[in-house]
Amino acid sequence: MNKKLNSLLLFISLLFTSISGYAFNDSDLDGVEDSFDRCPDTPFDVLVNQYGCPIEKKKSYTIYLRTGPGYTDSNGYYNYLWNFSVGFLYRKIYLSLSTNYYIYDSILDKDALGDTYFYGSYTFNLKKLYIYPGITVKIPTATDNLGDGKFDYTPSLYLDYIFNSLDLFVYYGFIFRGNNQFDDTYTTSIGLGYQLDKFYLSGSYDFNGDSSKYVSIFSSFDLTKKYYLLFNYSYGLNQQSIKHFVSLKVGVRL
Repeated sequence: MNKKLNSLLLFISLLFTSISGYAFNDSDLDGVEDSFDRCPDTPFDVLVNQYGCPIEKKKSYTIYLRTGPGYTDSNGYYNYLWNFSVGFLYRKIYLSLSTNYYIYDSILDKDALGDTYFYGSYTFNLKKLYIYPGITVKIPTATDNLGDGKFDYTPSLYLDYIFNSLDLFVYYGFIFRGNNQFDDTYTTSIGLGYQLDKFYLSGSYDFNGDSSKYVSIFSSFDLTKKYYLLFNYSYGLNQQSIKHFVSLKVGVRL
């Protein structure tokens, strides 16, 4: 037997010995051998990557909780309020429920609950143009004289064209009133927004069929990926309008 053959047999023998002596250990049963497992205590029913660590699954939905104070003032009539709202986003469907609790109302001279508003919309886009058809339902939950006790229905269309950090938006909604003492009417808003990292600012001109006219400022700021702030102020331009409206809300994404 020549030297080359002896060397070959020795190599095969060593290779066989190393393979036969190797034991595959997987303590957490995730399919990754312990010596390579960077997350050794992963539950066996969790999907892992090549390092044995859990693969995070992106949620298909997001829940938004928002609450905060507000103030309105119109020709000597004013109130302080607290807003509560919850939103639910599932893919391209958005649903929300919002209501105001009036801490003090200058006419009633006490606290009271306002009407509740349900909103639903669907999103689709044509390149940079985002289209949001939706509907708002006013649910008559107001106490005392803060509401008329009737349902209102407002189908609407919101268009938002985004280019770089700017966006141009238009809103139109038509209100079908449940109270026959008031005419059906429309509401419209035209505005421009700017997105800078965690901060968003927009201004708009708002008007409706009741001859009310406003200029509004809206801003949002992300404190973290989970928490954010919302600020809104509008100024009435004529006698039919609420002179001042301001609100500040804290929001959380779940």
